[in-house]
Amino acid sequence: MRCAHRRPCLVRAEFLRTLRIMAQPRPTRLYETPKRTAQSAEVIDVQFKVVKRPRPMLASFGRWSLAFFAAAIIGLLIPPVWVLAQEIAAMLGGR
Repeated sequence: MRCAHRRPCLVRAEFLRTLRIMAQPRPTRLYETPKRTAQSAEVIDVQFKVVKRPRPMLASFGRWSLAFFAAAIIGLLIPPVWVLAQEIAAMLGGR
């Protein structure tokens, strides 16, 4: 895909690159290294804490069952809504 001007292509490419960098599927693991750091390296000394604990089995089951029942309700409601839309279209169409 060619752009008329060079600037929009660069902006779009930069935006797509940023999205690709930000969309990491798993968190970055931090670890200590036994090697000495470089002289110009900046050392960050902070305390870390776990912000997300593992979900219990019951919560996971509840989430899956809610998704299943929501899909079932949507699936059961589509045919009546479709028939109602056809009836309204027939009434407005004069048949």
